[in-house]
Amino acid sequence: MKRTAHHTGIAGLGCILLFLIFPDILINPFIEGRISSALTEGYPGYTINIYGLEYDFWRNRVGCDSVHVMTTDSLPVFKATRVGVTGVSRLPLLLGRDIASDILAGADADAFDVVLAFPRSQHDLRAASVRLSGEDSSLSVEGLEYRPAVDDDRYFAADEFRRTRYRLAVPRVRIAGLACPGLSLGTDWRARAIDVGDAFLSVLVNKDKPENENGASPRMPGELLSSLGGAVRIDNISCENGKLEYLERFGAGSEPAVLTCDSIQVVSRWRINTGDRGDSSVIRARGTFMGAGEASVRMSIPAASTGLAFQCSGRLGRMNLSDFNPFLERSEHLRLKTGILESASFDIDVVAGRAEGTAHVVYEDLKVVAIEDRTGSESGVGNTVVSFFANNIKLRTTNMPDESDSMKVGEVRYDRDSSETFLEFTWFALRSGISDVVGF
Repeated sequence: MKRTAHHTGIAGLGCILLFLIFPDILINPFIEGRISSALTEGYPGYTINIYGLEYDFWRNRVGCDSVHVMTTDSLPVFKATRVGVTGVSRLPLLLGRDIASDILAGADADAFDVVLAFPRSQHDLRAASVRLSGEDSSLSVEGLEYRPAVDDDRYFAADEFRRTRYRLAVPRVRIAGLACPGLSLGTDWRARAIDVGDAFLSVLVNKDKPENENGASPRMPGELLSSLGGAVRIDNISCENGKLEYLERFGAGSEPAVLTCDSIQVVSRWRINTGDRGDSSVIRARGTFMGAGEASVRMSIPAASTGLAFQCSGRLGRMNLSDFNPFLERSEHLRLKTGILESASFDIDVVAGRAEGTAHVVYEDLKVVAIEDRTGSESGVGNTVVSFFANNIKLRTTNMPDESDSMKVGEVRYDRDSSETFLEFTWFALRSGISDVVGF
């Protein structure tokens, strides 16, 4: 008995020494099983593969070479490399429970080469690196991109109907005051501040294809945020030196019609599902339109809105009308030869997808010529006739206040088509008011 007890003691001491010297060898398989089980229970319907998982007992760090998440029909939805989490409480980790909320509550997590796929829109959200600090309630993202996985021609060729392609590039994003516990449960999407630098958004619509009347309607910003299932409260969003381009393509491989805004400065706040019916999300932005006119916009979206509803107003400063040619030449086959825009302003109210409001456009000496859609040539009898009709009959070539300070005020009236995205709808609504003044 004494010999057996002695041997048992030696064996126990050996196990303790082995654990102290090589804890990873003993714990890694156990931890991997616990994490896999917890993720599988928390995200049913997905297959989660973790490669090269290791647990450093002394540093209290869980790391792996890569993580791949797929749907049950083998569609990839997420992947990342060099994923690591430091500072996880050992007890929840060893018991395999409540891992996600524990990580967000006080641990630090980082990942590289992150890809989140959205099969419905066929776009990917990518990031060069992501770092989350539960202790500091902060999130930092470097090299953020949202774009299709293929080039424009292949993206549009994949569908017989009209589509909208988005490309968003943000070199850096900083989020402070993140509500980590609520975020882990999906009940509270709250942050004190989001700082975005040098963001670039490109939106391209292929108008050479017909609309899909039976297709799913693109979701609006409020609908997307409401679908998160919890309250969204972001006190301040700021963007410095942003750039936006809106493009319409009328043939494969052709140059698109383009509208741009540079040097964009944005200050915003978001309130969705807050329970306060009087609350709203507010966006204020200013920038340089088409490299020429100083522009400012204010938009308010009611927090309690269930459909497409918002109020929008803005102003555009003095610029040459010919600065609009990069869009009009390809979309309308018209070239503005002369004319000065003194100012433009608009006020639009959208309720249940119907836009109504006014557009004040003050300009003089507008003259246009019709051009060939492929060559851009102004010559030809047809172009001459169209130009004469436009300048002398159809278009209002000057809209300046008269002696009684009155002039033509454009009426905004536009109903959203189910296939239109948010930017398309907003532009077409504003365009209806401009067309009512000018005659396009």
